[in-house]
Amino acid sequence: MYRLAVSTVKYGNPQEYPSLLILSNFNVYILEITRPLSDQPATWLRKREVHPILSLVHIQVGLRTQSIGMEFDGSGASYTLLIRNPSKCKSFMQFFTDMVRELIPRSISKLESICFTRMDPQHKLWPLVCEHLAADSLEYQCPAYLYALAFLLQDGDLSPVSVVATSTTIYLLVEDHQWKKVMGEMDNPLPHEVPMKESQAISDISSVSLYQSAPHDIQLRFYHEVSRTESTWHLRSECVELVKAVVDWVQEPWKEMFGVPLNITVHQTLD
Repeated sequence: MYRLAVSTVKYGNPQEYPSLLILSNFNVYILEITRPLSDQPATWLRKREVHPILSLVHIQVGLRTQSIGMEFDGSGASYTLLIRNPSKCKSFMQFFTDMVRELIPRSISKLESICFTRMDPQHKLWPLVCEHLAADSLEYQCPAYLYALAFLLQDGDLSPVSVVATSTTIYLLVEDHQWKKVMGEMDNPLPHEVPMKESQAISDISSVSLYQSAPHDIQLRFYHEVSRTESTWHLRSECVELVKAVVDWVQEPWKEMFGVPLNITVHQTLD
């Protein structure tokens, strides 16, 4: 038996919901978490979905190994499991592939593919990460980029966002995480609109705040010299690994631009 807390998006409805994924020897269960956890699971768990493992036909590991897509035969149901933690995502995939190999003979398995999402010209975020690539360039060369699934904290509320950064710009996106295998196999896919929420120049970052009591949180402050205004992004991740990735990403180009280290302050508690 394997359990993993995730946020689930079912194809046909872009709204994600907190859930508990359970793998048994025979079935995949998705249980919705309906209220704060307590000693009695029956009071905060509700069964939403159940599928035989034998009916699983496609698995898609999301960009930068932070989500997993599953599609089942028969019902045709497809789900995106937002794990938001590369290490947990990799552990899940290792457990799952080992379990399938041991328990399900190839002669009866319907599993057709296990694929990994790549950043290429067909990906909806390609125009962002290739912001400096000439429009008529025929050379396929993906530049370095940061991609992190996180939450934006505003007025006490958390909303899911994707953090994407290039060498000069950092973006907040609100992505539609619905997935189905056939979506990636269209011969002539329609152009995707980039789901932009906000963007900032990395050179406008004035400070970065980290917190000992909340190691999954990071606050980026921006100062716009022309308008003389300030703005703040308070991000919360599911793991320290992604917080470190954001810090590492922004501080190097910032230092190259200004010749001094970026101001990174570690606070004991949240403001």
